[in-house]
Amino acid sequence: MLDKLLHRCQEQGLLKSRGKQRTDATRIIAAIRKLNRLELVGETMRAALNELATVAPDWLTTIAPDDWYMRYGRRVEDYQLPRSDAKRNAYAQQVGEDAYYLLSCLETSEIADWQNLAQIKALMRMLTRHYECDAEAPVEKRVRWKSKKELPRAEAGIESPYDVDARFRSRSGVNWIGYAVHFSETCDDDQCHLITHVETTDATVHEAQRAEAIHQSLADKQLSPSEHFVDSAYVSAEILVNAKEQQIEMVGPTRQNASWQSKTEGAYDETQLTRRSLRLTGQQRPQPAQKVSSL
Repeated sequence: MLDKLLHRCQEQGLLKSRGKQRTDATRIIAAIRKLNRLELVGETMRAALNELATVAPDWLTTIAPDDWYMRYGRRVEDYQLPRSDAKRNAYAQQVGEDAYYLLSCLETSEIADWQNLAQIKALMRMLTRHYECDAEAPVEKRVRWKSKKELPRAEAGIESPYDVDARFRSRSGVNWIGYAVHFSETCDDDQCHLITHVETTDATVHEAQRAEAIHQSLADKQLSPSEHFVDSAYVSAEILVNAKEQQIEMVGPTRQNASWQSKTEGAYDETQLTRRSLRLTGQQRPQPAQKVSSL
């Protein structure tokens, strides 16, 4: 519908290429409850069991231990989860062992295409991020609950079994779970302002990763701007050069230096290197090996 609207606006002279456009992103909060790690693993296991209770109820009753009914009978937020670190780790360990046992039973079952059940897929993704399983280890040491330091990046896992595409992100002091949406609109002073492009990604996709895709989409619609106003998140040296090749002048601030050297008093960053290089004249040359090692 947007493409049809844009085409009609072009026909009426309300929209033209080679004008000014601006792009920015905002957050979309997923319609899910925010879960901590312990809640996530427990609720994902519960959701998988509920799905199997619908698909293969008779089979599930034959393999489910009695304590599963107590452990996964209610939504995890309705439980009083353990508070001590030792008991919380024990609970997480038990959920992991239960989940891998469930998958091993599914592998020998006659349930058709069980690997593609939505909640089973969510369960496997959760296990990959939060647990480690060594099939050759003794049974009591086969499953291990990972520490927070061992977790891969957020895009590798899920935040809820009920929206497996929602991701966690922190930007400019704001945290959310969900998605990011990019809006581009015309901003010529003598024209009406119209949305020209909308793109939604998961929250972990950085703005700079979509800048060139946005340019290509606008070009496909014959709506490439001559000037494109963006914030620093969309700017990089490579993006600026590639935009120039498309005859697009990107206008926006460069990103702040986020290196640890720029935040540590007495550390060497690129500004100090620039000042020193300006003072070097004639035969005054730094010793490469020594200077590199000192930096």
